[in-house]
Amino acid sequence: MEIRDFEIKEITELTKGNSDSHPIYSFKLNPISGPNYKFKPGQFITIFSEDGKLFRSYSIASAPEWDFIELFIEMIKGKMTSYLSNKRVGDVLRIGEPRGNFLLEEKTKSVYLAAGVGIAPFFSILRHSIINNVSIDSYLFYSVKHMDDIILLNELESFERIGLRILINITRDQNIPEHFFQGRINTEKIKRHVPDYMERKYYICGGLTFAKDLKTSLMNEGITEDKILSDIWGEN
Repeated sequence: MEIRDFEIKEITELTKGNSDSHPIYSFKLNPISGPNYKFKPGQFITIFSEDGKLFRSYSIASAPEWDFIELFIEMIKGKMTSYLSNKRVGDVLRIGEPRGNFLLEEKTKSVYLAAGVGIAPFFSILRHSIINNVSIDSYLFYSVKHMDDIILLNELESFERIGLRILINITRDQNIPEHFFQGRINTEKIKRHVPDYMERKYYICGGLTFAKDLKTSLMNEGITEDKILSDIWGEN
């Protein structure tokens, strides 16, 4: 696997976190030399420590057309996020080439199912579609614990103009806007809001329990396994 040096161009706080959720930061990375890595929406990169002993993979949130890579990183105080918390703009990170088979297709009738930072690969495909002025036929069910855990809501809503239908689910807050939804994402919500749900392809990105439970529920409704693609990470 190719590993190259990238400079940290920008670090931005996207969410502040709560007592039961972690803050999320955007890391924007420029290649030190040569062009940006080529990748497809839905792929991930791996960050390596200087000695190579510490590494962690993150979905790419930026569009393939951009000349830098953007990552949404939940600062969970694990080994890698503790390492990254000490980094500053101008520091260098070792980045492995993009990989992964969670490939998002803009011309497919889709349902996107995301929890927390699992929204990242969907930003990549939606930004790519906006840049290329491509209309999509997709629903996005996005789950967070609290209202202020939502990542880049204004940009997310801007994707509605290319055909995205957004259904944000809040699992912990009680007082939420009328156009949002209370509780977890489940098949009952999907069936209620997606009239042709049997005809669509499903993309799931989130923690292990979230992804496994949704995949099982969809298959119990008759969605065949070949129409469900998951990008899963272990529980932290």
